[in-house]
Amino acid sequence: MKPFDLTRDISSENLNMTGLFSFFEDNTAQVTANGYSGCLFCSDTLTNKLTWELSDSTLIMKNLDYDFTLEYIVQNQQEGSFELVLMEDITIRLKKMSGVFLQNNTK
Repeated sequence: MKPFDLTRDISSENLNMTGLFSFFEDNTAQVTANGYSGCLFCSDTLTNKLTWELSDSTLIMKNLDYDFTLEYIVQNQQEGSFELVLMEDITIRLKKMSGVFLQNNTK
């Protein structure tokens, strides 16, 4: 994978990435992000198995194998859907479908 070019203009690029969040009762989750050629985030499809916990308005996702944690701020929660914000400028929109939430990342 080539390093990201921080000097390129991304204003006209598609900044969306689809995927799937699956949450389980044992506080584990599987997150799949569907990359594609030219995607700002990743060109490959990634799947991670994580643990999760909810603390106040923060969803905390941890990868215990790598001591890695992501904290998402929960915003705009409605019946069957909500938005998560990561690093102040990445929004993840989740919509409940057949017992799972579908993910759509947008910068």
